[in-house]
Amino acid sequence: MSSPYSSSDDLLKQAERLILRLYVSGASAISRLAILNARSICECFTVPYSLEVVDVHQQPELAEAAGVVAVPVLVKVLPVPPQRIYGDLSDHEAVLAAVRTTSKSRT
Repeated sequence: MSSPYSSSDDLLKQAERLILRLYVSGASAISRLAILNARSICECFTVPYSLEVVDVHQQPELAEAAGVVAVPVLVKVLPVPPQRIYGDLSDHEAVLAAVRTTSKSRT
């Protein structure tokens, strides 16, 4: 089955790597869910990627520098343009569409 995102994957194919940063708030239930969902979503990527998880309580300077005002938030750093996806990331298809990437077929 072809992916509905394959036509919009050109930017990611040109990029060397997809860089994502997930800002969370400690070990709260929604933060844990966002981390699990982000890792699951990353398994669908067909391009090299990195996922960094930032706890805003442990590294508030990183959150401030990035202008993070609400968590959890997944930030697509590269390729540009940057994109932010707020919430627990439970809508995998919406997250994949937001970062404009293809996913492997899921059966």
